[in-house]
Amino acid sequence: MKAGEELFQENCSGCHPPSGRGDYLKPIPATLLTRKSQHELMEWIKGSGQHREMPSFENLSDEQRASLADYLHSQIMK
Repeated sequence: MKAGEELFQENCSGCHPPSGRGDYLKPIPATLLTRKSQHELMEWIKGSGQHREMPSFENLSDEQRASLADYLHSQIMK
């Protein structure tokens, strides 16, 4: 989980809150995190066209996107 948290801090926390939801620039909807499988969330992070206001993270490996998805799912369960 630590790798996902570090990736979140490096790539996401500038626009999203550390918990994955809250009061930053663009909160991540809790429904997005609870309704998406790990694979779907990995594709969302990668950037497949449906949310172009968010930059693409195609530079992250599948393993990194999986770590990030796992971290996000763990935060919504808190």
